[in-house]
Amino acid sequence: MKGETRTLAFLAKNPNGRIPALQLNAGTVLWELNAIIFYLADGTRFLPTARLARALQWMSFERYSYEPYIEGGTVLVVAYRPR
Repeated sequence: MKGETRTLAFLAKNPNGRIPALQLNAGTVLWELNAIIFYLADGTRFLPTARLARALQWMSFERYSYEPYIEGGTVLVVAYRPR
């Protein structure tokens, strides 16, 4: 990316000006990886409600333990997920 995250159009979607960002059908945009993962996993076997705290623990571990070293590999995601 060559400055695309700093354009007014992108900043209107994600005021942090960073990726990833997930644009939903209704035009809502989620940003921050854990919010996106949580949204996509909601209602699936990948986010068992009985173990939600455990899932959040591992999401936090992933985000703060090793991802800062590989953050450059994250990409913009635009997806369709029917509810």
